[in-house]
Amino acid sequence: MEKYQKIIRFALKENQTLRYYILYSSIIGCGTLTMAWFSQPYFISIGINSTFYFGLLGAGLNLAVAIPSFYAHKIEESIKTKTLLILFLVLICSCYFAISYTTSLWGLLILLLFYITRGVATPVLRDYMNRHIPSEMRATVMSIRSFIIRIIFASTSPFFGYVADVYSLQQAILLSGILFFVLGGITLLFLLNKKVI
Repeated sequence: MEKYQKIIRFALKENQTLRYYILYSSIIGCGTLTMAWFSQPYFISIGINSTFYFGLLGAGLNLAVAIPSFYAHKIEESIKTKTLLILFLVLICSCYFAISYTTSLWGLLILLLFYITRGVATPVLRDYMNRHIPSEMRATVMSIRSFIIRIIFASTSPFFGYVADVYSLQQAILLSGILFFVLGGITLLFLLNKKVI
């Protein structure tokens, strides 16, 4: 127990750069997880009701995550860290905003862009984090990140579900985008102020 307390203290208190990387990565991670849960209701809202097409679209979108992930290291090498950090937030939140106003099959192209961004963001952000984590702590720190993602998701998803049920799915998606943009933007400002980036 003392070992884990030491790692948590190091990750969330002592190493400020790592703390903001964990928080930023968790917010982006929760943003992508939330959209994954919105996807099927969104398919239905634009007239796709067949489970057969749900399967095809799910497989296609997961390929849109997997293939860019393979090239993520090349993207990371060719684009500055600050630029990539900003791009991830802007692209993910822009897709939220665009999808909230798109009620046609064109929304699938926006979802495709979202999943491509997810495929690059996840491995790149993990690599950025790993640069600030001693090797013996990496597995535990990544578990902390996953735990924070689940906490944010568990805290926000009932509200988004309520908005979708009482008002509309589009409004729930829009509010999600606003929330992740605000949380991610604040965390990113702190992160970008660190001179090591």
